[in-house]
Amino acid sequence: VGDTNAVVEIFSIDASTGTIASIDTSSATGGGASGIDVAADGSALYVCNFDDDTLSAFTVNSTTGLLSIVAGSPFAAGSVGPH
Repeated sequence: VGDTNAVVEIFSIDASTGTIASIDTSSATGGGASGIDVAADGSALYVCNFDDDTLSAFTVNSTTGLLSIVAGSPFAAGSVGPH
């Protein structure tokens, strides 16, 4: 997650060599992306946007790993403390 450019960078890992390669980026859509979490089953990815107290939500393609923004995202998350 990049705070200044508000993107989530997507990587692949070659299972046989361990090589990591960037495959895509997706806009986090909120301000000040500062944290990331993946659903336990791998089907969704969430980005906390600190500057505007929102949460960006994506579905994860189980074959390619590419992200699709969830309709209506980012969602209001409320303030969690002083900025």
